[in-house]
Amino acid sequence: MAAASTSQSTSNAKILTTCAWLGPAFVLLFVIGAVPLAHFFPPQSADHDALQVTAMYVDNLSSIRLGCLVMAIASGLFLPWGLTIAMFTRRAEAGPPILFYTQVASVGVSTMVILFIPVFWGIGAFRPGEVSPEITQTWNDAGDRKSTRLNSSHITI
Repeated sequence: MAAASTSQSTSNAKILTTCAWLGPAFVLLFVIGAVPLAHFFPPQSADHDALQVTAMYVDNLSSIRLGCLVMAIASGLFLPWGLTIAMFTRRAEAGPPILFYTQVASVGVSTMVILFIPVFWGIGAFRPGEVSPEITQTWNDAGDRKSTRLNSSHITI
């Protein structure tokens, strides 16, 4: 009985260690997809019009598609990594596991938000130059996290 418990404990430790290493793997793959493959760094100027954004997609179409695929695959690595952190919170938490459940929900939502970025950019890479440039620009902006921030220059008093 004790041997089975030790074996299970060793197996759990290996799983947790593997999942913990998925965090750095996620960051590495996501950066590889975004920077050298998709050419999304340095970011485009916010002053670029729809034709300039579309031209960037047309000029780098294959690499953007490959980069988005790599980023989407990398996004899946975020979930087990985040849940591993939540498991340690659960072990440390006394009483009702409120923080654990909050972390689990947050990791699930965060995984989806992270996945949306390459999905939106990938949709932007679907027939750029054949559809209206404004459509490509809209999908590019949807994937660009800067577009979701409140810009003080848009506030009029």
